[in-house]
Amino acid sequence: MDKEMRRPSKLTLGAVQLGLRYGIANRDGMPDESAAQEILEEAWQRGITSFDTAAAYGESERRIGAFVKRHPELAAHLFIATKGALEPTVTLDDEAYKSALFERLEISKTALNVPEVPLYMAHRYEDYRRRLNAYTSFFGQAKDQGHIRLAGISLYTPEEAEEVLRLSRKAPLLDALQIPFNLFDRRFLENELLDKLKAAGFMLFIRSVYLQGLLFLSPDTLPSALREAAPLLRRLQSLSSETGVGLREMALGYAHERAAPDSILIGVETVTQLRENLDAYEKRLPSGLIEEIDHTFSKVPTPVLDPRKW
Repeated sequence: MDKEMRRPSKLTLGAVQLGLRYGIANRDGMPDESAAQEILEEAWQRGITSFDTAAAYGESERRIGAFVKRHPELAAHLFIATKGALEPTVTLDDEAYKSALFERLEISKTALNVPEVPLYMAHRYEDYRRRLNAYTSFFGQAKDQGHIRLAGISLYTPEEAEEVLRLSRKAPLLDALQIPFNLFDRRFLENELLDKLKAAGFMLFIRSVYLQGLLFLSPDTLPSALREAAPLLRRLQSLSSETGVGLREMALGYAHERAAPDSILIGVETVTQLRENLDAYEKRLPSGLIEEIDHTFSKVPTPVLDPRKW
């Protein structure tokens, strides 16, 4: 496959769980080395060619790198996205900041066992915005020197995406965005924002399709910070029972049809969960369910949508 044409698969394995315990519904913890490699093998065998990771995800980059080392023949076909960041308190000038970003990038390349990262992202938008000159120079130079193929940012809010659109008109160095989207969170559909991002040429990745596992929790056992989610979860469970559509199937189908991204991230702790996700994605939602979801969950409190507030 020509690296110029390398694209993510429709599902991307979100590998944060392979490197640390993650998610409010996580009951299995972080898989051990053998289990992590089994998940990566199964993902590849089932057609997932894109993996999402980050320097901050514990053992995740190294475990993907071990998979790449064991299967060097696959390296040219994998679409690996990773993220880097410096501590927000760092007070370097732009040139020194850029050099520090390059140091982080080299550490990630070594861990991943790749000479070039297909997609390298700023992990936090606020860092990117605050150090825009350093990041702009870093991304441009990293591309020119063959360290990365594409550049991107992980976003949390529509306001951040709107600002990216404005900035991209002046400095069109960004190629990809990662945004949250799920049954409860459709903020990026407002004001045709998703359409604007696509029209601007951004490759779009959807994460948090299960809202970090919140969609699977019992409304009766929620922590106090998420009490507002209880009635929403009850309505979601009722909708699932009434339609006979499982929660995974509903969440993946809704994201696929409503947002139509380049790829949807799924995170798993076991091979069984991976298979359940893949099987659910292959199904399509019954007629009218998309509209019913839109109507049922049209007003969701903002604190429920942002895991940083939990």
